[in-house]
Amino acid sequence: MKNLPEGKEAPPPGRGRRRAPDSSSPKDRGLLVCTGNTCRSVFAEYIAPTLFDDAALFESVGFAPQAAADAQNTIDTIRRNVVIDAADHVPRDVRTCDLELYSLIIAPDTGVAKKLAQEPCPAESCGTSRTPGEMT
Repeated sequence: MKNLPEGKEAPPPGRGRRRAPDSSSPKDRGLLVCTGNTCRSVFAEYIAPTLFDDAALFESVGFAPQAAADAQNTIDTIRRNVVIDAADHVPRDVRTCDLELYSLIIAPDTGVAKKLAQEPCPAESCGTSRTPGEMT
């Protein structure tokens, strides 16, 4: 396991996990959008809460979500290097999200940003209240 910088403690178990959205919560919601939802956006989703002290809820999606097994390398890397368990991550499609629910939408590259700007996403399943074990 990677050694943490001097004076820095590992986050408590489970910290950094995405949480079920709570419509009564004043917290901002962030959506991280990439291509396969197996690497960049997954890292950002699980690491962001530790960087922002849980000030916002973060979720990730992709335009062409890959199989959950394709995210295993990222999940293992997050667990090894930043001591965060992302094992419950399952890639999701951005077209199932209601983008109006998010105060911040982040795309890691210009190609994804352009595609996101061109393609409307219907409000179907993203952002529904579920417990972390039910998140898909």
